[in-house]
Amino acid sequence: MKNTNQILKGASILLIAAVMILSTVAVTANTGEQNLTPLQTKVGITYIPEPVIKESMPSRLGDFTEGFEGGSIPTHWLNIDYDGDLYFWEIPDSSGFPAHSGTYCAASASYVNDPGMALFPDNWLVTPLMTASATSQLTYWVAAQDADWSEEHIEVWISTTGFVIPDDFTDQVDDYTCPFGSSEWEERNVDLSSYDGEDIFIAFRHCDVTDMFWIKIDDVLVTDVELVEPGDPALDCDGSLSWADVEPGATVEGSFAVENSGDSYSFLNWEIDSYPDWGSNWTFDPDGGNDIPKGAPVTVDVEVVAPEDPETEFTGEIVLVNSDNPDDTCIIDVALATPVSQQSLIFQFFEMLAQRFPILGRILVAIY
Repeated sequence: MKNTNQILKGASILLIAAVMILSTVAVTANTGEQNLTPLQTKVGITYIPEPVIKESMPSRLGDFTEGFEGGSIPTHWLNIDYDGDLYFWEIPDSSGFPAHSGTYCAASASYVNDPGMALFPDNWLVTPLMTASATSQLTYWVAAQDADWSEEHIEVWISTTGFVIPDDFTDQVDDYTCPFGSSEWEERNVDLSSYDGEDIFIAFRHCDVTDMFWIKIDDVLVTDVELVEPGDPALDCDGSLSWADVEPGATVEGSFAVENSGDSYSFLNWEIDSYPDWGSNWTFDPDGGNDIPKGAPVTVDVEVVAPEDPETEFTGEIVLVNSDNPDDTCIIDVALATPVSQQSLIFQFFEMLAQRFPILGRILVAIY
């Protein structure tokens, strides 16, 4: 018969073992709930809990964030100068435009110091397409650049049908004018739960203002959304270039159009692949493009110096290529003719006379 001390000792060992097993299970379970995944933020790498994914969900919801830290308009954002003054949203030099956080922000002007001109902006900066949920919310930060010229105006519009400006953007969900005398950053929050299950574009519109200075936005956050993957683009071009009676060495100009004829939500990257080897100083403006959406044709202006050869017809092709698909190309036909000289025209005239009137032809031969 075991004594009391032995029984207590055995019980203690069993108790310690049980506690260790239970602790291991608890730690394992807790680690399972708190698996950490790295997240690149403006201040460096941080770690956030990885959400539990149910098997029934085809993909998880997440947060869409943009702090413009790439130093240029982000990929698949649309930047539209609807008023046509050639001033767009841009990512300005960080040294002169303090961001809300990080280094860069997006900005749009209602006045430019060089050349000292008031603008009437209607500039749209549109996010990529995303699917909203019942818990989606938009947060962004906005500020005027100059406290002495601060009454800038911004609106936020939603489209559920496409990204044609302004027709598709039928829902205005925010409207804000920066306060007089302040260049402080202001946080704006917009409830998007009414778009649960819908694919939406979010547009930041700088409008209804003139002769202030610049408005800035930063740290755009849209919670609980799923980004929609773009479809396949397709390259298409329209037009031809034909120049007649061009003096040798003269500069000629023309244009043609490039368009994305692919899926409704797709973005085309294109470039000039080749052009004729006759002539000189071929220039194309632009000579390529990125993120061209469907339904937004681009006009390409062309300039070339004609060859020095007189009385010559030149033909060729300009070949454009989809930068992401070398098999997707399009061709612009090109033709240029230099005029026949006056001397050649005279000889052609006498030759015609000689053929019709042989006697006259013999006389001309005798004379010349």
